[in-house]
Amino acid sequence: MNARFMEVIMSGLIKMMKTLSLIQIRIGIIFLVCLSATVSAENRTAVIVVEHWPPWEIARDTKKEHVTEGLAVELVRILADRLDIKIALKNAPWGRAQHMIKTGQADVIPMIIKNSEREADMLFTVPVYKDRLLFTYSTDKFATFEWQRWEDLRPYKIGITRGYNYVSEIIKEKVSFEQVTTDKMNILKLLHGRVDIIPLYYVSAIAIFKEVPGHEKLRFAEKPLATKVFRLGISKKSFLAEEIGEINKTLQEMQNDGTFKKILGEYYLQ
Repeated sequence: MNARFMEVIMSGLIKMMKTLSLIQIRIGIIFLVCLSATVSAENRTAVIVVEHWPPWEIARDTKKEHVTEGLAVELVRILADRLDIKIALKNAPWGRAQHMIKTGQADVIPMIIKNSEREADMLFTVPVYKDRLLFTYSTDKFATFEWQRWEDLRPYKIGITRGYNYVSEIIKEKVSFEQVTTDKMNILKLLHGRVDIIPLYYVSAIAIFKEVPGHEKLRFAEKPLATKVFRLGISKKSFLAEEIGEINKTLQEMQNDGTFKKILGEYYLQ
C-alpha cells in the first residue's frame, strides 16, 4: 500500500470524524433547546392563591378547603390562556396567602384592594371590579339601620373580618368591634345577636347569604363605607412581575371584547 493511498484513506477518515462531530454538536444543541423550552414551560405555571369566597372563589367540598371555580377563577383562567400560562390553584387562608406572595411561593392573589402596605410585596393590575362596602344588620335587632358619621356607630358592636382593607380604618375610629377570620362567621354572629352590624362587600354578601339559614333577616344600610376597586395582586418575586404590562393590556382587551361581561353576568358593572 503506497504512501499516496494511505494519505487518501487518512484524509477520508478525518473528514468523516469531523462530520460526525458536527452532527453530534447539532444534536446536542437541539437537545438543549428542547430542554430549555420544557423548563421554560414549567416555569410559566403561575400559583394562584385562593380561599372560599363566593362568588369570586368557590369550594364545593364539605369543608370548603378546595377552591375549584368562581368568577375570579374563571377570569384568571381565561387571562392565563391568552398569555399562554398555566395556573395552579393553591388554597390558603389570608395570612398564609400574604406570606406566600411576599416570599414568592405564590404568584397571584385575585380580587385584592391596592394599598401602600401591600405595594411593598405586590404589583397591582388595572381595575377588575368595583364593589360597595355596606353595613349589614338583622331585622331581629333593627327595623331599619342608617348612619352618617362614625360617631353614629359608637353605641354598637361591629363585627369585622381579619385581613380586609377596611380593618385599620375601623380600628382607627375607636368604635367597639370583634374580629373573626371569615365573612360567614361574622354573618352567623350577626344572626345570633353577638354583634350589631357587620361590613360586607355587596357582591360577596349576596353569594354567601345563600349558604346561611336565616339570611332573609339581613338588610344593608344605604350609605356605603366606601366603594373599593378590586385588582389582581402579583408577587414582585413572580415571573409575572416582568409581564405586568402585557397582563394589563390583556385585561383591558377582555373588558373591551365582552369577556368580563360574560363572566360576571348579573354582577357586571361598567
